[in-house]
Amino acid sequence: MSSAADWLLFSAVLIINLASAVAFWARGRRASVERSASLVLIGAAAPVAVVGLLNLLDGRGVGHWGIPLLYVVWALGAYLLDHRLKIAYREPRRPAILGPYLVLFYVSVIGLWALTWPLGMWAWLPTAASYVLHIAAMIQAQTQERG
Repeated sequence: MSSAADWLLFSAVLIINLASAVAFWARGRRASVERSASLVLIGAAAPVAVVGLLNLLDGRGVGHWGIPLLYVVWALGAYLLDHRLKIAYREPRRPAILGPYLVLFYVSVIGLWALTWPLGMWAWLPTAASYVLHIAAMIQAQTQERG
């Protein structure tokens, strides 16, 4: 890896994907585990923000700081919706909130994952595997109507 930002990005992507998988698996089963995993997802915005700032200061392209910024915006929204205001938007479904929430999350997560590609296969493969776990847990939650 070429910089501290790259190491931090690699670590943050793993944490985000694994915490998301845990949150999906715990949804509807263990509320305290889901809440903790959700807070880890939100907390991952701190190192992601550092990645964005380091990339901006290093003069990297807009994707290297813009994508992390998207994740930070999602995390702030998630914190407000889920933990401060406690707005129910999943059940019953509120598309006006849920749509932008999911688009912002998945665009930023996939974008962060894509930023690991130039780091080499040894960095990309573990992040890809963690993303597969995330998606598998999401699918399981959806099929059991806990998504």
